[in-house]
Amino acid sequence: MKKITILSILLIFLSNLLFADSHDIDPTRFHLEKKNDDQFGLYNIYVEDWNNHVTDLYSDSSCQGLPVTLNWLTDYTNCSYRNTKTLTQRNKMNIEEIIEAEHEVYVDLFERAKVIERKWTYDTSNFENEATEFFKYWGQVYIKKNNYVRDLWKQKAIEAQNDFNRSNVKKKKNYITKKVSSNKELNYKDYWWVLIILSLGAFYLFSVTTPKPELKQKRKIKKSDNINKNFKLFWEGKISYGYSYWVNLTIIGTIISLPALFISESDKFWEQASTFIILATIIYALFIIISQIYLIVGTWRSAEFYKEKKRKLKQSPIWGYLGQASIIISLIKKFSDILK
Repeated sequence: MKKITILSILLIFLSNLLFADSHDIDPTRFHLEKKNDDQFGLYNIYVEDWNNHVTDLYSDSSCQGLPVTLNWLTDYTNCSYRNTKTLTQRNKMNIEEIIEAEHEVYVDLFERAKVIERKWTYDTSNFENEATEFFKYWGQVYIKKNNYVRDLWKQKAIEAQNDFNRSNVKKKKNYITKKVSSNKELNYKDYWWVLIILSLGAFYLFSVTTPKPELKQKRKIKKSDNINKNFKLFWEGKISYGYSYWVNLTIIGTIISLPALFISESDKFWEQASTFIILATIIYALFIIISQIYLIVGTWRSAEFYKEKKRKLKQSPIWGYLGQASIIISLIKKFSDILK
C-alpha cells in the first residue's frame, strides 16, 4: 500500500512536470514562413494550415486529467495519440506520410511505456530516473517527428503551388493560341501596303536575277509594236525569264487578282449586289482563270528556255527550278483554298 501511495505521488509530480515542460515549448519553432509574393498564394495557405495545426497540438491539455495508475504512461501515450489523430484529420493534415510518421512514433513510445510499467510492478526503486528518461526521450522524438512532418508538408505545399502555376501557364498559352488563331482572319483591305512592299521586292529581285545585257545570249527576235505578237511571244516562253516571272506572273498577276480578295472577304457585297454586278463578277472570275492559265504557262515555258540556256553555258539552272516549284506550290494552295 505504501509503495502504491509513493508511486502515485511521484506520478502526479512527473505528470505535472511533463505538462509544464510540454507547454513551455514554443510551437512557433516548428512553424513555416510565408513567402511575400503573389505567385505563392496557394503555398501560403498550406503554410497557414500547418502553423495552426502545430499550435493546436501544443495547446491541447485534455490528457492531463487522466487518473494516476501504474499504467499511466501507456494511458497517456494512447490519449496523446488519439488527440493527435483527431487534430490531424480535423486540420486536413491526414496525408499518408504524416499518418505513418505519427503511428511510428506512437508505437515506439507505447512499447517503451509498457516495458517500464512492467518493471514498476515489481521494482520502483529507480522510478524517478526511469520516468524522467522516458519523458526526455518523448520530447526528443516529438521534436524530430515534428521537423520531419513539417518538411513533408512544406514539400507538399511547393508541389501544389507548382501544379497550380503550370495549370495557369497552360490556360494562358491556350488563350494566346486562340487569340492568335482569331487574328488570322485578316482584313485584306487594311493590308494594301503589303502589295506595295511585295511589288518593290519583286522589282528588286527581278533586277538581280535578270541577266545583264552584255551577258545575255542574243536572241533574234525582232521588236514589234504589235501587241498580239508580244502576247504570242510570252505564251511561247520567248520573253526573258526574269521579266516573265517577276513582272508578268508576280506583279501583273497579283494586280489582276487583287479585287477578288476584297470581294471574297465582303459578305455585304453579295447581299447588296445587283444582277448586273453579279454577272460582271462572273465574267471577272472567268477572266482571272484565263489570265492565270496564260501567265503560268508563259512563265513555265520561259523557265524551260532559261534552264536550257544555262545548261548550254554550263551554269546552274537553279532559279528556273525554284520558279517552277513556286508555281506548283501556288497552284496547290489555290486548289486547297477552293476545296475548303
